[in-house]
Amino acid sequence: MARGGEKLLQEVRLRSRELSFESPDTTDRERVRVPFGIEIDTERFRFRKTAGPDTPEIRAYSLEDKTERYTVVSPGYTAKDHVKDPETGREIGVRLWTVYSDRDRLDARQVIQRVHYLADSGRGMFLACAVGDAHQQERIRKRRRVKNQDSSDVSWFVPCGGVVACGVISRLWHGNPVAGRQMIADQLKLKDRWQLMKRDEILRKMRIAWASRFAVDLPYQGLGLGTVLAKHLKKVAHYYHAPSADFLEVITTTNKDAPPPIAKDFLIRAGYTKLEAPMKSGSLMVMDGSGYRVPKSAIKNYYYADLRNE
Repeated sequence: MARGGEKLLQEVRLRSRELSFESPDTTDRERVRVPFGIEIDTERFRFRKTAGPDTPEIRAYSLEDKTERYTVVSPGYTAKDHVKDPETGREIGVRLWTVYSDRDRLDARQVIQRVHYLADSGRGMFLACAVGDAHQQERIRKRRRVKNQDSSDVSWFVPCGGVVACGVISRLWHGNPVAGRQMIADQLKLKDRWQLMKRDEILRKMRIAWASRFAVDLPYQGLGLGTVLAKHLKKVAHYYHAPSADFLEVITTTNKDAPPPIAKDFLIRAGYTKLEAPMKSGSLMVMDGSGYRVPKSAIKNYYYADLRNE
C-alpha cells in the first residue's frame, strides 16, 4: 500500500547486515546494507521505500511507535563540514559518514583504542570523520610532528584520507544518571514520575540515545573535530538511529585535580547542556610515561542535547 510517496516493502529479510526485499519496481529482490548498531529487525519494524527523483530512501517504522516517525536505513548519513586551523587560520574541510563497511568500522575502532580513556566495546553506531584534502592533512601532520618527535603513536604514519576521528551512538543500559536525566524529564514535564520507571522504559518513553567514545587521533587534536562530531551526532541520533531519539546524552570522565577549562568545552560549543554539578566517578586510568595505565581521581560530567528541533 502506498502512502505519502512511499511503498511498503514485502518479504523483508535481514541477514548479516543486509536487508533484502521484494522490489516494488521490478520482479527482482533488492538488497541494501544497513549500518552497524542501528538496532532494527524485521519483527518490530516495517519498511518503506520512498519514490521521487532523488536517491530513494529505505525507511524503518517501529510497530511500537504510533507517531509515524521513521529511521533512515539507506542511504547512510553523509555530510561535509570544516574546522579552522588554529595556527594558519585556514579552513580545513572534513567529511563525515555513518559506518557501513567492516573496514571503516575497524579504522574507527582503532582510533578509539589509540586515544580514548575507555576501551572500545565494538557496539553502537559509528560516525566517522576524515580530512577532505589529503595534501592538507599531510601538511598539518608534518607541521605538528615537529613538536611531537618523541611520540610513537602510529597515527603519525597512517595513510592520509582515512578515519581520523569518530563518535559512537547507542543506548545507556548499564546506568541511570538520575540528576542528569531529571533535566530531560523537566523538558518533558514529567516531574518525578519517570524515576519509578525501569531503565528500558526510561529510554523508550523519553526517547534517549547515548553518545560516547569521542576520539580524535593525536595529530588532529585541538582542531575542533570533537565539536564537529558532537554536532553531527545529534542529526544521526534523531534521523538515522533506531529507535529515533529526541534527546542525546553524553557522560565524560575527567581528572578531578585538573584545572578548570578556560574556554567552553567541545560539547557545549556543539549545543549540549551541561549538568552544573559533577557526578561521582571511579578512578580514571591514565597512561603514564612508562606505558602503564595508572589510576587518577576522577569526576563525571553529564550533558544532553534536545533533538526535537534538529
